Amino acid sequence: MKGIRIHPPGGIANIVYSEFSAPIPSPHEILIKVHAAALTTGEQAWSETGARSLPVPCHDVSGTIISYGAEVDTAVMKEFDDAGKEVYGLIGFDRDGAAAEYALALPSELAAKPKSLEHERAAAVPLSALTAWQALFVHASVKKGVKVLVTGAAGGVGVMAVQLARWAGAEVVGLGSAKSVDFIKSLGGERVIDYTATPLWRIEEKFDVVVECVGGKTLDQGFERVKDDGVLISIADPFVQQTDKAYPGSRIKITGFIVKPDKKQLGRISALLDEGSLRPVVAATMPLAEGRQAFEIGALGHTKGKIVLKVDG
Repeated sequence: MKGIRIHPPGGIANIVYSEFSAPIPSPHEILIKVHAAALTTGEQAWSETGARSLPVPCHDVSGTIISYGAEVDTAVMKEFDDAGKEVYGLIGFDRDGAAAEYALALPSELAAKPKSLEHERAAAVPLSALTAWQALFVHASVKKGVKVLVTGAAGGVGVMAVQLARWAGAEVVGLGSAKSVDFIKSLGGERVIDYTATPLWRIEEKFDVVVECVGGKTLDQGFERVKDDGVLISIADPFVQQTDKAYPGSRIKITGFIVKPDKKQLGRISALLDEGSLRPVVAATMPLAEGRQAFEIGALGHTKGKIVLKVDG
């Protein structure tokens, strides 16, 4: 099969499109014919990526089931059969991704592809939407009336966080550049703060929840914008945790996390997509053979939504 792999010593410059052997499913795995995969900016530098030999990147997948192992639950497979074997999902970061003609996934990582989406748009969903879902509803318990600030609101996770928070009935404020103001409002942001005109540190307004998708100094400035007993969720720096040294005497819950594949949550996201309450945002669609160039574009930053690789056709 054809695909892209990261050759030693790693990094974007060593992403190579070539032909290599197709994977064979273990008794617990599902083999997918990949139609589209989406990249995540910076994934080539993750420790999980570097731990594998010639890793295949892109853990967002959308495709068609070809075969599966003997120990895969038949009830799960019936669900996928009823959906025409078309699935999408988030492949675990400790295993090869989907930037190839075929990929392996666990049943718990997949859900039936939303009927309203073609594969390219479906591939833009899993990682971003699951990250936003887990930030808002697992770590922050966002509900109607809560005031939420999303930094990096036009980015891959930000676009989903704005939409999901609005769907939950929260008052949503997005932080973005001047050129993203109308776009963020179209997603459900009631107000948008243009950081090029009004830096976050100059804002006096306080929020119940801050979903921080930028990192660096924006994380510390975001902390200053959280109400007492509020929540700061760090997406850009998943290893941030509350410590007296970092945030002495704070009554704010501060947490970072790494998204986990979740079939049930992804199923709920699928329903929102099909009913029109949520929409994917694709910054660009590129052929698989241009995978390295896609990563180069992603590294430039300031893309709206996800970059998707079209694998077939």
